Amino acid sequence: MRKLYPALFLADCDDRLNPQGRIFAAARQALDDAAFRAKVSEALMRFVPEMVQGSRAECLQRFLARLTYFALDVNDVNQYHDLKNSLDERDSQTVFYLSVGPALFAPIIGGLKQAGLNTAETRIVLEKPLGRDLASSRQLNSLVLDAFTESQVYRIDHYLGKETV
Repeated sequence: MRKLYPALFLADCDDRLNPQGRIFAAARQALDDAAFRAKVSEALMRFVPEMVQGSRAECLQRFLARLTYFALDVNDVNQYHDLKNSLDERDSQTVFYLSVGPALFAPIIGGLKQAGLNTAETRIVLEKPLGRDLASSRQLNSLVLDAFTESQVYRIDHYLGKETV
């Protein structure tokens, strides 16, 4: 809420996002689209207030309309099929941004693979840390490369990445 959504909002206002593109958020919390959009709007008002007022108000409404919320238990493989079914032709090039703890990478990547969400057009961003140590990092990278090619994978440092995003 503090970095990613403000960065996406500003990119949208600068016309750097696909006009037809959508932004899906997936988390455990049971929310509908309206409640999630209100939460993002509140965060934008808090973290970039100068950017959501005046001439940017129209942009804010356009950005919020892009947002879709999907309640997801990352350990329930069937829910990834539901996620796939909620995507449409506009979502042919999908980027999954995993800003989760290292323990959740494996079930998420496995769920994406099993549901067929790892197409050639898919990209995946892994926000570090990637494992607890060298051995777990290698194991995780092996799992990632079993589902995606190296050219589809982006690894970003949690702390350094915040400013980049």
